[in-house]
Order: sequence, then structure tokens, then C-alpha cells
Amino acid sequence: MDTFDHKPWPSVSEEEIAVTDVVAMAVRSAMEDFRSAGNLNHGQMATVNRTIRNAILTALYAVGNCDDRRCRAFVTFLQLAKPGNWERPELLDSLKGITDGMAFDRLDEFHEPGE
Repeated sequence: MDTFDHKPWPSVSEEEIAVTDVVAMAVRSAMEDFRSAGNLNHGQMATVNRTIRNAILTALYAVGNCDDRRCRAFVTFLQLAKPGNWERPELLDSLKGITDGMAFDRLDEFHEPGE
């Protein structure tokens, strides 16, 4: 018996894409030391980055669309599948090491891509 809807999927929002880009860049930056230590070559890293971006977008999309039964089922499955011994996530030193926002004041001068 097919219990899932056959209706179209909700659209992916520009906000979901923008948040995915930020999260994926944080992951990519955190993985750079791992890659540069010889664990991955550039081609492998490109594949890993693409997989990570797609997984992040999928998770954000599913969480944001839990009113859709398919997305709710996906999120529930991931919650149940999480290993019990996972460590609690922690903030990266790349953020915690910022002690003065003055160094980043000039970033306000930059514009969004395409502007």
C-alpha cells in the first residue's frame, strides 16, 4: 500500500540555498586541514563538498517542510538513525577565535554575488 502523497514537492527556497551555502562553507573550511594532510585529493574533496552541500540542503528542506508527510518521515528517520554515541556538536575555533569584529568591518563593503 502506497501511503505517501504523489503531489509535487514544495519548491526549494532561496533562503534554504543561502543557508546551505553558509553551512557548506563552514564544513568545507573545517575539512581543509583534513584534506591538506593528504587524506583527500582535490578531486575527491570536490565530490565530498558536493555530497555535503546536497545533504545539507536536503536536511534543511525536509526540516522546513515537515508539514509534508514525506519530509516528516525523512526527518524522523534521521532522528532515529543517529548513533547513540555521537558527541554533542561544538562551535569551531574559527568562530570562537574571533575576538574583535573590527577585522571584519570591511566585509560590509562587499555585496552579494551578482549585485
